[in-house]
Amino acid sequence: MQNHQLYLILDINSKFLKALKENFVAILQCIKTSLGLQLCTDFHNLFTIYAIDTYDIYQLYRSGENSGFEYNSEFQQVLKTLYDIVQKKGVDDVWESKIIKCLSQIMCRVNKDRQTCKDSKITFITSQFFQLGQESYNKYLKLCTHASKEKIRLDLLQIDIQAQSELKQDVLGNEGLKLGVQLTAGIVHVVKQDKNFNKILAELLLSSFNPGDIYGFYQAKLSELQYKSFCSCCNKVTNPIAYACSSCLTIQCEKSHATKQCTKCNNYFHNVS
Repeated sequence: MQNHQLYLILDINSKFLKALKENFVAILQCIKTSLGLQLCTDFHNLFTIYAIDTYDIYQLYRSGENSGFEYNSEFQQVLKTLYDIVQKKGVDDVWESKIIKCLSQIMCRVNKDRQTCKDSKITFITSQFFQLGQESYNKYLKLCTHASKEKIRLDLLQIDIQAQSELKQDVLGNEGLKLGVQLTAGIVHVVKQDKNFNKILAELLLSSFNPGDIYGFYQAKLSELQYKSFCSCCNKVTNPIAYACSSCLTIQCEKSHATKQCTKCNNYFHNVS
């Protein structure tokens, strides 16, 4: 993990932010101080948070206004490239067909400029405001293959921030952000049940990350699993796409597929009452 640069790009719905009784800068500062520094300590990373709202960028640049925030040169380059794209396409088109490729190419160039940086990771956390269709999701998977050749890891998490909850809306929003950042802490996503996180939100997040999965296993590329854990009946897994337990990362095998439960930790993440 030495010289590993972790890039976290938050694509946050502006409607979600306005529901919070905190401003944009305060939220970012909260994430950096409470979660970012912890990640630096645990993984010895340089932890960089970039925040972006594709919808707001479209509105700001269209009206000729600036955001009022100071960005470093790298992120300014991201914004400039996005601006050029947005000028030609609508914001929904940008997200579905251009934004992932645009950002991955930029980070590839950043990698080459930084000789000490061996790997980068881009994680998109987006709300239901930007739902990816099947065609766009397929394009995203192809981009993952391209990015891996450039030592870029792309991840996509979709959080339904409008989920019904007994918690107040502003609390739900903060917990959603914290959960999202927590999931980017490692090379592999590990979803842990935590009483401090809203159960409904956690379920929706995992099911959104892995559409169609109704049990406690999420889709992962075997080549990207840093810590592989196999049971006795699945040592010959050759498919480049496998399912890993959301708790202990054990690969799903025939036995666990039949019982719908992890052979190592008996995890039933989605069956939370």
